[in-house]
Amino acid sequence: MRPPGWTRVACARAGRSRRIAIAAFFYAIASHADPSAPDIASARRLFSEATELRRAGQWSDAAAKLHEAIAIKETPGLRFHLAHCEEQMGRLLEARDDYDRADALIRNGAAAPDVAALLEPARVALRERIPTLVVRAPADARAVGLTIDGEMIATEQLGTPIQLDPGDHTIIVTAASRDPFRLELTLAEGEDRVVQADLPERVAAPVPAPTVASATTRHDTPQSAEKQGFGAREAILVGEGVVTAAGIGLGVAFLLQANSESDHVAALQRQLPGKSSCSNPPSDVAACGELRQAVIDRSDDRVFAITGFVIAGVGAASLVTTWLAWPSARAKDSAHVEIIPLLGGAVVRGAF
Repeated sequence: MRPPGWTRVACARAGRSRRIAIAAFFYAIASHADPSAPDIASARRLFSEATELRRAGQWSDAAAKLHEAIAIKETPGLRFHLAHCEEQMGRLLEARDDYDRADALIRNGAAAPDVAALLEPARVALRERIPTLVVRAPADARAVGLTIDGEMIATEQLGTPIQLDPGDHTIIVTAASRDPFRLELTLAEGEDRVVQADLPERVAAPVPAPTVASATTRHDTPQSAEKQGFGAREAILVGEGVVTAAGIGLGVAFLLQANSESDHVAALQRQLPGKSSCSNPPSDVAACGELRQAVIDRSDDRVFAITGFVIAGVGAASLVTTWLAWPSARAKDSAHVEIIPLLGGAVVRGAF
């Protein structure tokens, strides 16, 4: 059995958490008062239809019915059955989230003894099925970035187990002044994979030494293609500029999202009847659960915003260092040596 607390894809988790939080927000608005008798009857009908679809193995259609029922009234049982459908579809991380939501509802006072007896065995069995991936980069690499399936991963998750759904995944690792690493792999259920990213350093092309001309003719070496065009130095500067811009974009995007989550938290707090309404037991389980989730999402967004600005800072520092420490080849274009013969000797004149 794997130890608890293993990390997974940070941005994917933040995206799913926000979707669940937004959905729960609208559920809370719709169910702020107890659902009416026709609504309850509709939810029961949807659950019955979902049960028939599950028996027929139509997991996706059954999950859609359960989502509709949850929109009317969220219960541990509906979340539990939705997680079971997601397991069958291979969406193991979403199933884990819904099992966790069912557990939270029970802990917050929802009465579901039949679900409580089945929940923990289902969660243990699911943990055994979720594959993990550890991505390692060279210890001396700078400004390392990691994306999995197009999702940017927090830098601190490098070298730690990241939970993923089974199936095909694309891993890209980048670092300042190094060639990127790209790998496509397939994870089986329960597999634990470790990947060492090979990030070879970019080698600058050597600058040819100035040559001596004939005794009476000044010789200017022709500019090489690298001096005239786009060389290794320029490529590195562009790469570091991209890292800086990406870090700024990431930081600004998540900072704006954190501000949006703050407004969301304030809106939820205004819906609660009093500051003590989320004490044990809470007066409104759904609203309090949503408020806690919104606070968690706001904290996650702030962490990602800080990470983005740190990446931008590292990229900017690398950019300045490369610009100052690696002079342009054009500065050397004027280097030449000229030999002027005189009576009884010669004069050597040059510019460097």
